[in-house]
This record gives sequence, C-alpha cells and structure tokens, in this order.
Amino acid sequence: MIIPSSTHGVIASGRPRVVVAGGGSDATPNAVNWGTIGYNGFDGLVAITSKQITGIDQTISLKLTYTNNGGADLYYRISANGSNDNTSVSEATWSGMGYILVANNGQFTVSNNNYVEFTVYPSGSYVGFVPQFTVTVTNVTDSNTVLDTFLADAIG
Repeated sequence: MIIPSSTHGVIASGRPRVVVAGGGSDATPNAVNWGTIGYNGFDGLVAITSKQITGIDQTISLKLTYTNNGGADLYYRISANGSNDNTSVSEATWSGMGYILVANNGQFTVSNNNYVEFTVYPSGSYVGFVPQFTVTVTNVTDSNTVLDTFLADAIG
C-alpha cells in the first residue's frame, strides 16, 4: 500500500505524482438535430435553428460542409443562451444578432453548454429562388464524426 507523504505532489515511493489540469477526454457531444433553416424575402423573415452542445468536457472543433449552387450564404453563431429553436425573426432583428458568415469547409470551436445556431441569407442582391442545399456538421476533434445534416433554403 502506498501512503501519500506530506510533501505535495510526491507519493511515499518518492516518485512525483502526475496531475493533469484543463482539457478533457470526452469530445463526443450528446446527439443534436438542427432543423431546416431558411430565408423568406417575401415576408422578410429569417429562420434560425439552435441546439445546445452538451456532454463534452473539452473544446471541440466543428466543420461545416455544403454544396451551395449560389445565391445564399450560410451563417452560424455561438451563444451562452440560444434562440428559440426553429423560429423566425425579422431581417432587422437578425442583422443585429451577431451571426458569422462561414464558407464551405469552414471551422469553429465550441465548448460544453454553448448553443450553436445556423441560418441562411441571400448573397448580395440575389433575388429569386435558391436551390435547397444540405449542410453537414462534422466534429473534427472526434475523428470527423458527422453530428448532423440539415437543409438550407432561401427565397429572395
């Protein structure tokens, strides 16, 4: 039996004790299922999907991949308090919410209990229908595991 000594960080055998601080070992979040996102220019509404990332004990890197035929941009936002999931807001409200444009294969980091939100908005002065496209969210930190896929749609 090894009894701890009174010397901090050293056990009775005389070998230093290994203490690991920070970083965790669980990079696999609980299941998430983001809904369809969209923009409806006729009503001036932007549809948002929001999900909380839980079940991890370290910061993870997420990557977004999508094939967009043009006419719309994908945006994300990380927040401590998410929006109501699958809700729509006016263009004016949305523009002040701090969403960040993300390109295909774009990456960002997220921590436990953060909310990750997505939306789509027409690029430039595009007017018309944007073909619906699929967005895939991959957990780069966890061997590129696919977390979810969802649809993006916009009507100019």
